[in-house]
Amino acid sequence: MAIAVFLFGGGLYSIIVKPYPAVYYGGRFLFIYPQLSEQFISDSIIATTLYAFGAIGAILMYQSTKYAYKPRQAYMMFIVGVSLVILTYVSLEAILHYWKGV
Repeated sequence: MAIAVFLFGGGLYSIIVKPYPAVYYGGRFLFIYPQLSEQFISDSIIATTLYAFGAIGAILMYQSTKYAYKPRQAYMMFIVGVSLVILTYVSLEAILHYWKGV
């Protein structure tokens, strides 16, 4: 699972291409590259962190099914898992829509 999160987050790209961590442009720092063709190291870190939150949310949802005799604990784990998955999805879509212009 960790290897998949690393690859989805762009870790292999960061190792091979060795992009800049961030760039100072137009009087401000850019941590997210404004186009889809390239990325900064901070792009990889942000994406990997968000994918890890999504994976943890999926694991929590799966683990909640094991607490059939403790419904309150199962429900709380499920709600936290769903919240993490939704937070991950909304954050990644916002980055793609607002910063990348897709």
